[in-house]
Amino acid sequence: MSLKKETKEHVVSIRLSTTLKEFLIKDSKKKRLSLGINIEKILAEQKNWTVFSREIMLIEFFREIFIELMSSATDKKIRYMGKNTLAGLLKSAIIFEHGKLTLENLFSMYERWMESNQMYSKHIENNDGHTFVFRHNLGCSFSKITFEAWKELTSKMGYEINPIEIGEASMVFDISIYNKS
Repeated sequence: MSLKKETKEHVVSIRLSTTLKEFLIKDSKKKRLSLGINIEKILAEQKNWTVFSREIMLIEFFREIFIELMSSATDKKIRYMGKNTLAGLLKSAIIFEHGKLTLENLFSMYERWMESNQMYSKHIENNDGHTFVFRHNLGCSFSKITFEAWKELTSKMGYEINPIEIGEASMVFDISIYNKS
């Protein structure tokens, strides 16, 4: 994320707990940034997330309502809701971030998401299409729902997605241009 310099900067003083200050100093050293720049980046990311969440109209559920809805839903319905929710969020995030829905923008968004969650992903472009490798530690259900969300979104974009491997800690699939014949 690049921060755009505004024409005018302001000095702001805040009080922090010792624990938070120590965390920010460690985090700044780890990222090889000055404390001020690191705090500015964190605040900018928070500002952008707030704008982003309003833009895609995320709905906040109370815990009890969510539990009630999920307790009466079948496994098939839960997978359907998970797939469509994730596909819709990915689409909205891509359009918000890049302005249009393209396969390249889908890869970019997903790779940033994986990186921010400290998960491994690899995108290989070849003559036949694209291969995407995704390693995580969230279990097979996560792989299946994520794969189904990708399948839902890419099919609407005119691409076909085929699983190569879906496992407890990984997912590998190919994406090619959809051929209707």
